Amino acid sequence: MTSVAAEQKSTRQRVTKGILWTGAALATLAVAIVLRDRVHLEPDSLITYGYIAIFLVPLIGSLTLLLPLPSLPLIFLAGAILNPLAIAVVASAGMTVGLIPQYKVGASGTGKLQQALAGKKNRVARLANGLIEKFAGHQALGPFLLAAVPTPLFAFAGVISATAGIRLWKFQLYTLLGRTLFSLGIAMAGFFAADRITALG
Repeated sequence: MTSVAAEQKSTRQRVTKGILWTGAALATLAVAIVLRDRVHLEPDSLITYGYIAIFLVPLIGSLTLLLPLPSLPLIFLAGAILNPLAIAVVASAGMTVGLIPQYKVGASGTGKLQQALAGKKNRVARLANGLIEKFAGHQALGPFLLAAVPTPLFAFAGVISATAGIRLWKFQLYTLLGRTLFSLGIAMAGFFAADRITALG
């Protein structure tokens, strides 16, 4: 097999994988649309569904950028009822798993995305290029900080990491660690808020 044929085959495989992962993300979006009105932030619901809800809601929220679910309010409320550390780990695991299809789509179109960004001079393109360069040079610190620091850019962490050439396992590991730290802060805030309200009562 010639190098040109091998490259074409590799390109077709990446495109096929991208299409499959995009389809999976769209299917999940459809599920999220159906379930959106059924997600209620009530203590009784958390007691009933517990850590299953704390895993699934952030997972679906990470998959559906255009239809966000109340992941952070859920973590805050759950901190007043369940174990804050367990909440942080479970919710962060859901968010991390939810970013996998986005990562796969980004990995399948890495070359085209880089070419598109290279020709752009606007602020968004410069920011994206800067993040990709930083991530490529700091493959552990980049995903960790993006997950640990409160920023809307976390929604695109999968695409940025894939384009920067970060391996999936490394992206997942450091995203999980960073997001657990972030989620723990929110869960602990819920815990202390509930404790304070109880003391005042």
